Amino acid sequence: MKLLAIALLWAHFAFNSLAADANVYLEAGVPAADREWRGADYRLTAATLAATKVSLPRFSDKHGKAVLDRLTSLENFSFHHNKTLPVDSRMVDYSHLLEGTGAILTRYLATPGKGQEFHKEIAALMGFMLHAAALGVELADEFFPTIPRDENYAVRMDGLKKMNSGLTTVFVGAENSLAEQKFYSADDLSLLLKAMSETLPRVRNAFSPDYRIELRKKLTSHKSSFKKKEDLRYIDEMLRELSRGQVSP
Repeated sequence: MKLLAIALLWAHFAFNSLAADANVYLEAGVPAADREWRGADYRLTAATLAATKVSLPRFSDKHGKAVLDRLTSLENFSFHHNKTLPVDSRMVDYSHLLEGTGAILTRYLATPGKGQEFHKEIAALMGFMLHAAALGVELADEFFPTIPRDENYAVRMDGLKKMNSGLTTVFVGAENSLAEQKFYSADDLSLLLKAMSETLPRVRNAFSPDYRIELRKKLTSHKSSFKKKEDLRYIDEMLRELSRGQVSP
């Protein structure tokens, strides 16, 4: 009887351990995190997080970290970089990726306390959005020459103009975050600076001349707020990039 009781007790603990380790995100309908995601996966994840009671993924949780690592993986851009596929289909998938990521980021920002407890997750998503913006510029450059000059040409060009405006907005949001040092940790801000520095050479052509001047002035003012050599190097790299071919105001 004692052996039976011990066996039942171990079975109880084992069952509870497995239940505690259950992947609530997979169970809720979030796509598997161990494969590349496409635009539809980002939209599905956004819809799942909005429609279910599953908590927002956290880096501090094993399964949450797996979802966030997949959400922010640049590996997911492999489909969009594949030039053997029609550019228009890649543009459509890209728009779904942006839509889904934006909706997920909005949910984090909409939490009580302006998302203070999610500062690490928000910074990671913003860094990913910067890389997505750079991808958008690349796709637009590839798509532009394929636009037929028919009766819908003006409408398509207006769509590209709005896209550039949206990409600029992503960079504006990241730059504004550099001043929120009470919200973000030093590591968060380093992540953002790194992503901004890596993507600026590709996205700056989407900026208006006036915004390039504004951004240069703001980055110069930010230098006094950062002490780490690496952070200052990122800022200096961006300032050099913005000064290329630009007329001083």
